[in-house]
Amino acid sequence: MRISGKFLVTAFLISFSGAVCTGEQRAALSPDGSILASMQADCTVVLQDVRSGQKIATLYQPSRICTGVSDNGALAQHAPTHWVSFSPDGRLLATAPGGYGMLDVWRVGDHRRVASFDRVEHISSLEFLPDSKLILTVGSQGKSGRGNSIAVLKVATGKKLLHVSESGDKSFTKVALSPDGRTVMALVGPRGGRPNAVRLWDIERPEEPVTLKGQSAWFLPGDNLLLITDSGRPVVWDVKAGKAIRSVQAVEHPEPARDFTADNVAQSIGDNKWSWTVFLRGDRQRIDDIKCVEYKLHPTFPHPIRRICEKRYSNRPFGLSATGWGTFTIPIRVFMKDGTILHMKHQLKF
Repeated sequence: MRISGKFLVTAFLISFSGAVCTGEQRAALSPDGSILASMQADCTVVLQDVRSGQKIATLYQPSRICTGVSDNGALAQHAPTHWVSFSPDGRLLATAPGGYGMLDVWRVGDHRRVASFDRVEHISSLEFLPDSKLILTVGSQGKSGRGNSIAVLKVATGKKLLHVSESGDKSFTKVALSPDGRTVMALVGPRGGRPNAVRLWDIERPEEPVTLKGQSAWFLPGDNLLLITDSGRPVVWDVKAGKAIRSVQAVEHPEPARDFTADNVAQSIGDNKWSWTVFLRGDRQRIDDIKCVEYKLHPTFPHPIRRICEKRYSNRPFGLSATGWGTFTIPIRVFMKDGTILHMKHQLKF
């Protein structure tokens, strides 16, 4: 995912049965396994060297507010939840001590707080997105615990780039950011029920959301295309163009492809080794409808998943050549130009 600047994505969701990820995470291990960060009962976060067990640093001052009791002895209005999470590159640590109502981002190298955002209490899930520049949190905001909201915050300045919300009887069951970082998507439905709509917000124009009918949705990798399903019927939505670009009858077919078969040719090259080529057979017009063919070789092969997107030779379309000494079953996925994906298998033979 590429995005200019450093952003923090916050999605607040009321906890209810069927919501995306509920609970808390009081400890996290750095990606290289060298540092353990753990939330203590008094709201401090302790960093420890995993091998030696020695304390590296302590974040925050001790407070009774984490136990559900405020500093003046009064009972807190909501039971606190706590989150600790490392970024995928291990350079940042996000902490959300329950009761404080803030989310902090720390630089692991020197233990300095580089960003702080308030009013993010009642978090039910928190994770960095793959580029380590974004964080996705899910929870509820406000004293009443009602009303879902999504916010996009800029870490460097603390500026809130996006803040949208739903009424108390609606829930977000999934929140995601588009590959270009410009669009926020959420599945919306009645609280406690299944989603029945897909809502899209342009970060630069959040006051003009797009609402589509759908029960599930995924951003396609590397593209600003959204795959939406409604009653099992998928539609591909072009986020930038704001329109559906195609409909498909099915996305994945677990049954073997009926229009195609797989075959292979093989030739001995000595020392009990064989040179072989696996390819597809089928009607020439249907072969022309294929975009790519993916072969999954035996795990002993380097890069066992191979994708061929050129028809190459007409007598061996989408052929894959390799050498080896043994036979095995090759799972095959056929990617059609209309967006469907067909499944089949071939038993390699010499």
